[in-house]
Amino acid sequence: MLSRQDVLPTMPVEQLSEAQKTRLDLWYRRSRGILTRFSDLRGEPALQYSLYDSYQEFKKLETIIRWARDLMSRTGKRIRVLDMASSVGNIAVPLAKIGCEVHAVEVNTESIACLRALSPDVIIHETSLLDLRHTDFGVRFDLIVAADVLEHLIKPQDAIQAAYDLLNAGGTFAVAIPNGFGPFELLLDVPVTTAMRILRRIDNEYDFHVQFFTLKRFRRLTSAFQMTSVENFSFLGFYPRINRSRLAQLDFNLSLRIPHAMASRWLIRLEKLPSFGPR
Repeated sequence: MLSRQDVLPTMPVEQLSEAQKTRLDLWYRRSRGILTRFSDLRGEPALQYSLYDSYQEFKKLETIIRWARDLMSRTGKRIRVLDMASSVGNIAVPLAKIGCEVHAVEVNTESIACLRALSPDVIIHETSLLDLRHTDFGVRFDLIVAADVLEHLIKPQDAIQAAYDLLNAGGTFAVAIPNGFGPFELLLDVPVTTAMRILRRIDNEYDFHVQFFTLKRFRRLTSAFQMTSVENFSFLGFYPRINRSRLAQLDFNLSLRIPHAMASRWLIRLEKLPSFGPR
């Protein structure tokens, strides 16, 4: 297991506020607890650079890292990755540690400060997802990750089109989204969102979920891509008492055995077809 110093370096952490340092330290302790508790997470060393605090999130990351390694093996070179809405780099930093050239899109100043402290190797683009199609990255990518992003966008098709435009032919678009009619949305997100909007009168396109996907609708939105795999990675794992306990592994294994329509969340691998564009 990596030391705290390896994951949370002291330089340039002095640029962070005390609140940011406290938050990073809390996430670090929670993530170490998960990695220590579940032996099946120890096979991928790069997971140690993430501050995820649930078993399901680590399993999602483990799969994305496997896809990145597969692309590097297939192409025989270092691959270039774009992480949409990277936050503090829970996906971007581990991918950089395995040798990918990682570009991260993020606009939140606190997240950007944390990401810079955690990995100076990640190239940060301070641009909104709404402007993604008009952002000049100067390069194309072999892997683009949109993890827990598209359900927050009023026009997810714009981000999907941007991914298509920015991917090399044969590149992978990795998408994690909730099942819009699965247990998570019906039992937690929709009731909480409804209550919060009533109580706080929230009117912001980034607050909560505004898209409720079915696989059929998502396939239609991504028709330019070849959908090569759909993996369930949660059933009831959205409850903290489950996703931070030993029940998380049981929940994850159960999600692999149930129909896609019953799962709470999906991890989808799409590959770019060279001669078409999204409709």
